[in-house]
Amino acid sequence: MRELSLSYQLPVERVTKFVKAANFAFAVRNLGLLWTANKEGIDPDFVAGLSATSLSLPPAISYNFSLNVNF
Repeated sequence: MRELSLSYQLPVERVTKFVKAANFAFAVRNLGLLWTANKEGIDPDFVAGLSATSLSLPPAISYNFSLNVNF
């Protein structure tokens, strides 16, 4: 799973008189493999290294949270 993102916009009636809009978002990248065509579980989109026999670490998982507020 390459990327998963969720966002939520706060309803207008929940926002105070100073804030016009608020939006929350959360995203995750490189969450994991759902399916591989090989029994070793190697990701074919990830370059393993300089030679075919060397093993490298998989891509790191990254998390992102954002808050957008309009006044």
